[in-house]
Amino acid sequence: MQLPPPGRAQHTGIAIAVLIACSSWATSKTVPPNQPPSATKITAANVHQLQQQGPDAWGGIGDWHLSNGKLCATISAVDHESDLSSQGGSLIDLGFCERADDQIVVLHDLLDGSTGRPINAHRIEAINHKNTAAIRVFSGANGFAVETTFSVDANQPTQLQIHKTISRRHDDAPDFFIYVPVFFNYFSMPTFVLDSREPQRSSGFKRQAFFDKGVSNFGDAAQDADTIIAIGAKGTGLPIAYGWRLRSATRTSAGESEALPSFALSDQGSTIFLIPARPFFFGDGEELGLPQLLELPIMGLTPGDQIELHETLYIGERSDVAAITDQLFPDAPLITGQLNDPAGVVHIDHAQGPPFSFSTTNAAGEFALHVPQGEYRITAAAPGQRQQTQDFKVPSTGEPTPAGAIPALQLSLPPLAKPNRILLPEGAAMRLVFKGVGATPDPHLDDPLTGFTIFDADTARPTTPVNAVFLTGEESDPSFIDVAPGNYRVFATRGIEYEVTQASIEVSAGGTHRLEIEIPTRSFATPGFIAADLHVHSAPSMDNGFPVIDRARTFVAETGEVMVAAEHETVYDYAPLLETMNLTQKMVAIAGTEMTGQVPTARMPHSSGHANFFPLPPIAHAFRKGIPDNEGRRLRDILFELQTRDPGIVTQLNHARDSDKFLVDPAPDPTTDVSERIDNSAYFDHMGPAGHPFNPHQSITSYPNNTLIETDPITGIRDIDFTSMEILNGTHSYSPTRRRALMADWMALLNQGIRIFGAANSDSHNKTQQVALPRNMVAITDDRVSEFNPDEFFQSLKNGRSYGTTGPILDLSLGGKQFGETFSGNSASLTGRVRTASWVDVNQLRVLVNGKLLHAQEINPSSTNEQTFDVELAFSKDSQVVVELEGVPSDVYETVYPGQIPYAFSNPIFVDADSDGEWQAPGL
Repeated sequence: MQLPPPGRAQHTGIAIAVLIACSSWATSKTVPPNQPPSATKITAANVHQLQQQGPDAWGGIGDWHLSNGKLCATISAVDHESDLSSQGGSLIDLGFCERADDQIVVLHDLLDGSTGRPINAHRIEAINHKNTAAIRVFSGANGFAVETTFSVDANQPTQLQIHKTISRRHDDAPDFFIYVPVFFNYFSMPTFVLDSREPQRSSGFKRQAFFDKGVSNFGDAAQDADTIIAIGAKGTGLPIAYGWRLRSATRTSAGESEALPSFALSDQGSTIFLIPARPFFFGDGEELGLPQLLELPIMGLTPGDQIELHETLYIGERSDVAAITDQLFPDAPLITGQLNDPAGVVHIDHAQGPPFSFSTTNAAGEFALHVPQGEYRITAAAPGQRQQTQDFKVPSTGEPTPAGAIPALQLSLPPLAKPNRILLPEGAAMRLVFKGVGATPDPHLDDPLTGFTIFDADTARPTTPVNAVFLTGEESDPSFIDVAPGNYRVFATRGIEYEVTQASIEVSAGGTHRLEIEIPTRSFATPGFIAADLHVHSAPSMDNGFPVIDRARTFVAETGEVMVAAEHETVYDYAPLLETMNLTQKMVAIAGTEMTGQVPTARMPHSSGHANFFPLPPIAHAFRKGIPDNEGRRLRDILFELQTRDPGIVTQLNHARDSDKFLVDPAPDPTTDVSERIDNSAYFDHMGPAGHPFNPHQSITSYPNNTLIETDPITGIRDIDFTSMEILNGTHSYSPTRRRALMADWMALLNQGIRIFGAANSDSHNKTQQVALPRNMVAITDDRVSEFNPDEFFQSLKNGRSYGTTGPILDLSLGGKQFGETFSGNSASLTGRVRTASWVDVNQLRVLVNGKLLHAQEINPSSTNEQTFDVELAFSKDSQVVVELEGVPSDVYETVYPGQIPYAFSNPIFVDADSDGEWQAPGL
């Protein structure tokens, strides 16, 4: 593998010259598209030509296509739900027609900023003219009419215009006080807030938290700015950027129009424009302070009055801010230059401090962006905490330029320091964790160099550092990393079945050093079991931009063997990618989806929660790749639809508790309003139609528990008829009490005859969330990846032939019966073996019979890598037996698995105590 040499310095000092721009890739001037604008419905006949592609592409047959030949957009059909509405009419895809680059999640509007008041479409039409095309969406909600027109123009090839009119139909219509268009990027794209009218008021990548905080907290985050720029995630495919600009907001009453104030708010969770229904009585409309917030509830829209909005979405072919600012300031001088490291980026800030733009560089380290007249500071930054800063001025040319010419300034920057480079091992799969020693901080090896930071009150939350490198042993692995000079301790791991090796490395300024570290060796084999993570995310999910190629690499590095790609509200098939990466002998990927209920409806006041379904092959030309709708539907309806499609499908209820806040005895009375404490994604916190938490201390037949077992009168399916439920989800530190609550729920269900099995999954979304841990060890005859038998694997999950773990490896038998099987007899020996790598400390074994602790003992398998146990059990009635193992994380464990503790639980072994051939639930 050839290591690319560090770039050479190209310039010293700084010089500015007035030139005529000649760089075709940098200029914002565009060529009219070859194809005329068009608006049409996507059908089976044209879907091959019109369906948009990209990490977040959702559109399919039945949706609406809008294009000017260069830009292609998709608006969802009326009957196609979105993340913010149970109906369509949303912008769901937007990119360049000839590129698979869509990273839009959804653009949808809400009354009062509430998902309980979405703008629901009821009719859509296409409009075509010679040089323009439009999709018009007619919507209505709570007595209001909204007409939205998405339009494109042949002469504006990178712009999508959005025009809206909002009117109140009658006096009886419930009023609203703010209108909120939402660009729902939800953790998938960093955002930059710019005021194109007065750029020196921009705040750039420094964002204030507001998502999930309520309108009363919006004042701190609200900014009088007109443009929000979202840049596509690196590595997800073709680069892209979106610029969302609110051009105008007006209210018309009795024929008189007046401008409305508007505010931009953006953090990791969402991006919105907030538009009050009328001008404020107090203030100049540039601030959303306490007086203005107190006014909001008395604002409203009188029947006959109308609000009109004009928005523009710009798209650019680079993942940077300059791809949009170049379009906003096309006639400003063109700043050009070159860095001596093509991995570098440049920030342009006003001399007084406010940011103006951010630009990546091309393969030669060149950058170019338009910057208006004024005084600025340019900062060049590169991996390894290297940067250079220089002040410069963009002067007026003083005289007209030739027609079509743009003044340009060429900057000569001091060279960036030579990189401080570590050459990585080759040819072996492993995860390398780098820890700073002494005064050396942990490195951020995935630093996007944007400086994107969320402030919550006065607390700054920058991008979470990634201090690990993931290797597959294949040629596609990275060959080096750049870090700051200093001392590092490096830990090499391959997962819980392997030892951890360590090495120290001192990195000098400008030096190149080769990391010498032993490849981790396997501590023991696990024949008859395969390691599976049944809940994994990447860029196709709505809430992250983690590249699929990196996801595959992280999984192999951790010796995860079977991965369920449970993307939110869509399906992604990893098979072609694994073939390309030469990883088919190292991991198996199963296509599935995570149903992600978000919208409160009358039938499901807290949504349908989250659940995984697999295997679920994508339907290439269907909306959201063919997953079922879930908003406003009971779980039993969704389960029936999926089981009709594939009777062998595995269904998994995800993170059904947020914490143990409702796990009290007695539980909250069903008449007590707990809606403000409910997490909609935690199904047992609300149980859908019940709107109230599950009570594990009372009978499944009593209210509200009985909603789980209400059978559909036609299908006979119940809301609780899942294959499994997650007992472990993510790290233990994420919600320390979640496991305790889920274990109590699970025991209550098993004891009342609901044979649902336990699962342990990572729910990983990026590199900072460990993948393949927790993991399921699933019984399978031939555990080689190359000989993977999917039918046997799925059947083992359905039969509970598995256990969950974050470290301990467990063998278990009750009278010769194992996980998920039934022992017949009233007494037997529970025998087992616990194995751990030397760095995984487990000190406690617990035996639960019908959820009650019957036996506990201290163990120490890490001293010899294994320990056996033998416990005599007697049963007076049919029962179920579960084993738990737990320990305290060692220093090494905490380093490689931060936030976790060594823990394992078995799926139950059932006991037919009276040997009558039938297992009877023991009851609570």
